[in-house]
Amino acid sequence: GGEVYAKRRKARIKRFTNRLETLAEPLKRKAEPIGLSLVQVQAGEHSEAELLPVIEDEPVAFEDLEALVERGDFPKGELQALVQGRESLLPDLRSFSEAADRLAVEATRDLAALDREMTRPYLNLVLSQVHQSFPKVEGAVEYLREVEEFLEGRADLFRLGADPDSGAEEELGMVGPLLQVNVILDNTDREARPVVSEPNPTVANLRGTIDREVLAGGRVVSDATHIKAGSILRAHGGFLVIHADDLEGEGQAVWQLIKRTLRTGQLRIESEPGDHSTAKTLRPQPIDVDVKVILIGTPDLYHGLLDADPDFPKLFKVKAEFDSEMELSSQSLHEYACLIRAVCDKDSLPAFDAEGIAAVVEYGVELAGQRNRITTRFSQIEDLVREAAFWASRRDSAFIQSEDVHRALEERRTRLNLAEERTQRTIREGTLFIDTTGERVGQVNGLTVLDTGDYRFGRPARITASVAVGSAGIVNIERRAALSGSYHDKGLLILSGYLQETFARHLPLAVSAAITLEQSYSEIDGDSATLAEVLVLLSALADVPLRQDLAVTGSMNQKGDVQPVGGVNEKIEGFFDLCAARELDGNQGVVLPASNLANLMLRPDVVDAVRAGRFRVWAVHRLEDAVELFTGLPAGTRGADDRFPAASLFGRVERRLDEMARDARDFLPWNG
Repeated sequence: GGEVYAKRRKARIKRFTNRLETLAEPLKRKAEPIGLSLVQVQAGEHSEAELLPVIEDEPVAFEDLEALVERGDFPKGELQALVQGRESLLPDLRSFSEAADRLAVEATRDLAALDREMTRPYLNLVLSQVHQSFPKVEGAVEYLREVEEFLEGRADLFRLGADPDSGAEEELGMVGPLLQVNVILDNTDREARPVVSEPNPTVANLRGTIDREVLAGGRVVSDATHIKAGSILRAHGGFLVIHADDLEGEGQAVWQLIKRTLRTGQLRIESEPGDHSTAKTLRPQPIDVDVKVILIGTPDLYHGLLDADPDFPKLFKVKAEFDSEMELSSQSLHEYACLIRAVCDKDSLPAFDAEGIAAVVEYGVELAGQRNRITTRFSQIEDLVREAAFWASRRDSAFIQSEDVHRALEERRTRLNLAEERTQRTIREGTLFIDTTGERVGQVNGLTVLDTGDYRFGRPARITASVAVGSAGIVNIERRAALSGSYHDKGLLILSGYLQETFARHLPLAVSAAITLEQSYSEIDGDSATLAEVLVLLSALADVPLRQDLAVTGSMNQKGDVQPVGGVNEKIEGFFDLCAARELDGNQGVVLPASNLANLMLRPDVVDAVRAGRFRVWAVHRLEDAVELFTGLPAGTRGADDRFPAASLFGRVERRLDEMARDARDFLPWNG
């Protein structure tokens, strides 16, 4: 052990010391008679042999004697004699220095051999145990051999420090760490593949870094313990999840790093660009990594990457699309219940009862916009669960019930519906004209939806039409005012096509009609007002009034079929709130496409009013169904004479259009 090593080292040092004394003896015999002494002088980190004068039994540097001579404390002639004596012995001094250097090299090699001989038993003891721990790890044997070669000649890693004043010799022992080990990845205790989400995908966060430590005095230190793993390495053997839009602000370096890692299967941890203090000293070898990168983003981002980089489809071969809704089934209901339970467990919330879960599910179906679908926007569902739990706690209830869910939804609506309240107030105050009783010619209540980003609500809107003899056809006032979107323009063109096919069999349409959404001062789009616009135009042509206690929404094709539209729940609820504020009379209601019935998920107060007969909802398949509801007249079917019945609405329209055509023939200038 340490005692044997100390004795052997001491013996070898003594042997080389004796040989050095033997080499120095001839030079000492020549130097002493002329007043010089052979000494070792420190020169930087090294020492060298030198001949110095001896004054009062102590060696003195020639520079110090020169200072004494200048002060008159030492004879000048004696100094000159010492200098000449040294010059005469310089050849002997050089020969001794060369021989001493050769002896020092030999001594160093001999002591290193002793270190290797004495440390080998300790290395065998430690490394054999490590070999047994990793018998089948690829590359472990080669690596441990390199460690063994590195440690064999470094006894200072094993040597115990000795107190210089105690006279004790250094000993060799297994005390303290041999090397500092930096484990940058350890998946030993993992039972499943790692899934790492990187919210800030910079080059450093993905690749890893080599940190620096600034010590006192400004000295910068960086070694293997300063190497830090990035998210790519932490996801080794598993999956790295990155939001694609987070890559847009990081430049090409991040994208190139991801591509290079996937293409080569290797990762090199490096210091930050421009960090020259570590780049020159530390350059770890590439690490083999097996990682699957999952990019999450919008379809636009996917197609942008697909078009911009030809390597993208080669590296990212699997595309998976996720819908914002899913089928309403027993499985999805079970998953919703599990989600609700998970949120409650995570946030230590009370449990839901069955009716409370049903209320959350109803909200999920409402967000999906269709009764056989349910939303997958789970963050909104989780927020609703937490808000309902708050209101349950205010009641000191042990369970979260449906009334807590409805209270949470109502409170949320109250927080977000400022624009809706302003709209309803302008209607109540008479600033925004909407009738909910009586009948009017060329006027109908349409329904629009306003979206403030986090809240949607229905807004009734008055639609009017005026007709006259002319050749302008149907004029879209919104389009003339640059307030009409392309879909709204398409709806008006469909209206023209329907009118031509239905009523222009015998005479050309000689009509100029203007249709507008009254008191609308912002751009409108969508074709959901097509049905309302047809109704109001037919009313104006036939001079037949339309019910004002009804509102209507629906798209329409050129054949008269009523097509589904969006936002039916918000539209119905918006008109209901207006009618309720003016008192429900049992006649008010909304006409909507029959194909939208599957989308109905109305508020409980609306459902209760419909069930009690205080408010109505009609579903229509064709324009003719809506005509009879709004006018009380049959729409009419062509008879054997290819004409509509005179008493029907279509018959009245046909008769008016015939009159307009004759007037146009007689008075319009393009008829001569």
